[in-house]
Amino acid sequence: MSVNTVKNPNELYESAGIRELEDGIEDLIRLCNRLREENNALKAKQSILLAECSELVGQNGTALNRVGSIITRLKDMEHETHES
Repeated sequence: MSVNTVKNPNELYESAGIRELEDGIEDLIRLCNRLREENNALKAKQSILLAECSELVGQNGTALNRVGSIITRLKDMEHETHES
């Protein structure tokens, strides 16, 4: 067994630096995967919200038409009352 197991002191430093770099890269990969999942979930939620918004816009248009019709009928009834 050799007393000096590290041939070059820079090897230990380089090995530790490489390990830190590998750990950092692994952290970035995990973060990227998590962000990709979150992004996909947000896109799905956005799609649902856009569909709901479109439906509500349609319902709003229908309601406005009904209110317009009611107002027209009320005005017609008012004119009929004044003419009688």
